[in-house]
Amino acid sequence: MTLNAQIFLPVRREKELPAIIMVPGSGNIGTHHLAEAAALNSAGYAVLLIDPFRARGIADTIADQGRLTWVASTYDVLAAVRYLQSRGDIDPARIGALGGSRGGTAVMMAAAAPFAEAVLGPGKGLRAVVAGYPWCGTQFQSARLSGGAALLVLQGDRDDWVSLQQCQDAVHAMIVGGQAASMRIVPGALHAFDRADVPPTPIPGAITSTTFPTIYMTDTGIYIDPRTGQADPALTAKDFTSYAAKAGFGRKGVTIGSRPGDAEAFMSEMTAFFAREL
Repeated sequence: MTLNAQIFLPVRREKELPAIIMVPGSGNIGTHHLAEAAALNSAGYAVLLIDPFRARGIADTIADQGRLTWVASTYDVLAAVRYLQSRGDIDPARIGALGGSRGGTAVMMAAAAPFAEAVLGPGKGLRAVVAGYPWCGTQFQSARLSGGAALLVLQGDRDDWVSLQQCQDAVHAMIVGGQAASMRIVPGALHAFDRADVPPTPIPGAITSTTFPTIYMTDTGIYIDPRTGQADPALTAKDFTSYAAKAGFGRKGVTIGSRPGDAEAFMSEMTAFFAREL
């Protein structure tokens, strides 16, 4: 399968540009992605904005995240890394990624050593990753980033679509393991708080299950059953979806958007991080 993507190049170009892969969330591409791409271009980065849905015949995944597997979303990012590394105008050692919501999960998982090294090989992965308000409900037990990558998670403490605590746990596990991970929590911010043109807005059809147990995986990608603590090769993502639904973990209705200053805070943290790490 070939996905649609658009590359944005800065006006002033180095011989080999640093590049950032941008991955949208459940609602696909919005005006905030274009604003962030423009800011990154101005700072000298090439930006590759992926459309993960259109080629697959998907409009969005707001009401059903199962329309596209998390593995597929993560692989999209790693395939984009390969594409950028093949271009003569991109520095293959200076590739980062930025994603929000579902896209935040995808870039965060793409930075995980077990996944990245299996697809790209050791030392060939992302160098710097910003995950905006990601879902951290699935994590590798080892909590290792690929090839010395740096990770920043940006999240609001009023996010009701994903669990803030799961992301805190994920980042803390990485820090304890000596990884270059950090997290910035924005007081009062909601999900998708980088969308400057969207005031706080209810999304009644969005489904979430913020209290469902964290799902851990071995380094080889085998799910660990949270009910037994044992790795089970027979388990699939659909099994957890069914478990969550039958046990009543799911609920409908979330709120997204930004208050005055939220999007600016996101942009400031994001651009400063890439300036340091990429």
